[in-house]
Amino acid sequence: MAHTAAYVSPFHGDEESREFYRAEQLFDAGDFAEASRLWDQQRLRHPSEAMLHFVLGRCRHMQRSLDEAQRYYTTATVLNPEFWQAYVEMGSLLLEQAKYHEAIEIFYFLLQHQPGDGDTWMLLGGALSKIGEHDTAITCCRQALQLNAGDAAAMYNLAFAFSAKRMMRESLQWIDAALRLQPSVPMIHMFRASLLLREGSYDEGWREWEWRLQKEDFRALNARSAQPHMWNGESLEGKTLLVWCEQGFGDTIQFVRYLRVVKNLGARVLVECQDELIPIVSAVTGADRIFERFAACPEPFDYHVPLASLPLRCATLPQTIPSGEGYLPPDALRQWADRFSFSPDTVKVGLAWEGARLSPANHYRSCTPQAFAPLFDVPQCSCYGLQHDIGGRILPREIEHLGVRSMAELAGAIASLDLIITIDTSVAHLAGAMGKETWLLLSALPDWRWELSRDTTPWYASMRIFRQEKIGDWHPVVSEAAECLRAYVPNNTLHQS
Repeated sequence: MAHTAAYVSPFHGDEESREFYRAEQLFDAGDFAEASRLWDQQRLRHPSEAMLHFVLGRCRHMQRSLDEAQRYYTTATVLNPEFWQAYVEMGSLLLEQAKYHEAIEIFYFLLQHQPGDGDTWMLLGGALSKIGEHDTAITCCRQALQLNAGDAAAMYNLAFAFSAKRMMRESLQWIDAALRLQPSVPMIHMFRASLLLREGSYDEGWREWEWRLQKEDFRALNARSAQPHMWNGESLEGKTLLVWCEQGFGDTIQFVRYLRVVKNLGARVLVECQDELIPIVSAVTGADRIFERFAACPEPFDYHVPLASLPLRCATLPQTIPSGEGYLPPDALRQWADRFSFSPDTVKVGLAWEGARLSPANHYRSCTPQAFAPLFDVPQCSCYGLQHDIGGRILPREIEHLGVRSMAELAGAIASLDLIITIDTSVAHLAGAMGKETWLLLSALPDWRWELSRDTTPWYASMRIFRQEKIGDWHPVVSEAAECLRAYVPNNTLHQS
């Protein structure tokens, strides 16, 4: 989100205007706290001035205090019902919070008053795609381009809509058009990477994926990315390599398979990873020493590399993905299930229905525990909830909530179960990495790693994919899984102890 301001002082007096523009300069320089302090002083003197509430909302927005930002924007529109830019920022903020329907309502309202505003058409198109209204989204983005032929954001949103319709050629055409206008924007390159990887074009896709290292939020969070001696394929014989984790739990679990690969290149391998994953990563072959993320490295090293760059460094193609059969030995992790008890006479099925709540993808990749209802009619099955936190939900009586308290306990539970049925979250990666039979219930907007149409994945040999056709419609997906479960149970009941 760009933070350059261009606001007109609401004051006629020189002194007040100078203070207003001084705050604007601070805002443009990224000093949102000091800009906010100056503008707030003016707001206290002029509480009915809509512009001051708006600029304070922008400060809070940039500081990621989203609820407070929304309150300031709302106040600005109450004080000035025709403050259209405040509505735009309100809608943009709602998009960031994955509150797509609320954002769409604001954008339609804006277009009633400003039908010639290309930015609003672009934002509306982006929001509509996220709720599955892809054809209308395409129409909106085309209208945005009619009004502003050089709108790279509209081109990006068109690429997203076409990819959701699985029209990959058109999607690539639009994302390439956006890149011709903005060739140095990491987000556009990363979306292009996802398109290429989803189609199995790994060689070019991994190179594009490296653009994530240029994102401001990535560099702010991962200070090591600026250190010298990034490993780019040099000989590792007799060298020490620091591999550092950079993304979510699922990404870490997916890519730690490469530790064995770099170990076999002759390196001593140090691993910096999330504290919760240390017991799990410790079970992977290839790590000589593991320490907590953001801690000082306990040893000197010759090279360092972000974990998700290892597929590029190792020239990974779909047919050369290492350890697809599993690389986390269940027996080494079953110890963490000591406090759980399971039915000995039924097929034990673990269920996961929600990913990280702060992730924008959570809106469409997650379902509810009630969505698993078709599974409950399958005889000789016991269902166990694998969520860390059920968020106050009342679970169906057919799901026994295990109340796992850590990723290690989750691994122990998975090791003790027969089958995992899960949406796209770290549970899927952990179960697949353990070689546990896993059925992945996949949203109609799938992540790149699951490709477009296949029901298997080279990343995890034990995984089967059930694909959603329409965003939010989980019933056909779960019903298909339930029918497969009916066939699965008779062949596996005899093996229960």
